[in-house]
Amino acid sequence: PPICYNPTKAKPKINIGGNRMSKYVLYRTAIDDQPIDEELVAVEFGASFDDVLEDLLEAIRDDLSGSPEFANCEVAAYGPEDEEEMAGPDYELMGVVSPPTASENILVDYVVREIEEQ
Repeated sequence: PPICYNPTKAKPKINIGGNRMSKYVLYRTAIDDQPIDEELVAVEFGASFDDVLEDLLEAIRDDLSGSPEFANCEVAAYGPEDEEEMAGPDYELMGVVSPPTASENILVDYVVREIEEQ
């Protein structure tokens, strides 16, 4: 499967005020509760998880819509639902694939690992 990080699409992050930047690495970890070897999907840089969340959700949608097995399906991505799930350093995100003729959606698990840059 293709890695969806496209450096030409990446928005530059500017570190104003000397805040520490972190690297947020997004991996696909399971499809319909079936664990898979972690697959790198995207890398984003920001001062906080909130700063990169929308970019990571977009990367999930790009990952799913670019997969041949999910061609012609609607896709969506969801972040953590409450503050407790946003405590880090790992964050769980979910992709949802809605096949046009299936009775159930396909759930795809992702994890984001925060790495503080020195």
